[in-house]
Amino acid sequence: MVAESKALILWNVDDEPMVINDLAVVHIDEQNARTKNFLASAGASDDDWLKSKLQTPMGLFLYLSVYYGFKDRKVLNKAISEFGKIDGDDWCKELMSTMFDPPED
Repeated sequence: MVAESKALILWNVDDEPMVINDLAVVHIDEQNARTKNFLASAGASDDDWLKSKLQTPMGLFLYLSVYYGFKDRKVLNKAISEFGKIDGDDWCKELMSTMFDPPED
């Protein structure tokens, strides 16, 4: 688990349409070569992180969902799972428990 105050959220977007195609959550001190491939980030690297409701993991998830959206359901599920790595973010578990794949006809 990653403490909220140390969580760094990284993501990449497609050019057209501009949607998130990958997202990862890491401890700010554990960035490595893999994380250098992400073009955008927010979280513990921001001075205002955790100082308002929008500057929290859930607030950032909501912002990313509305502003960009996700390429497909697989990327969305991975993003929720990644946010679930942040200590205290039970909203991710609750959200995952309500998501399901529709039955095939």
